[in-house]
Amino acid sequence: EYNVIPDLTEEEYASIHTMIGEIHFGFIPLERAPSKQRTETTHQRLCHHANFVQFAKECCQFPNQNILHLNIPIHQAKGYTKLCQDFAQWSSRNKLLEDRDDSAWQNVAKST
Repeated sequence: EYNVIPDLTEEEYASIHTMIGEIHFGFIPLERAPSKQRTETTHQRLCHHANFVQFAKECCQFPNQNILHLNIPIHQAKGYTKLCQDFAQWSSRNKLLEDRDDSAWQNVAKST
């Protein structure tokens, strides 16, 4: 997801009606994590889809972003409060918002 999603143009991404899958940022070792920009773009795009909002703690970063086809902000989604109650601690522990470049991620992506 961290390779394909951020590399799509806006037009390509908009042509995708429904996305399914999972986000696993918390399981990526920090020394192999994608850049902050790649991470944010991926999460922001995927978190437009209800399938991700319900289960991905990463979506807690965008509480006012609307969910496609539901036209409600993420913070009004079912389960948001429970899912996001410890987001600050989780994002700090996983260094979600840490500014980093893409060099480590590019090395991982090349080897897979």
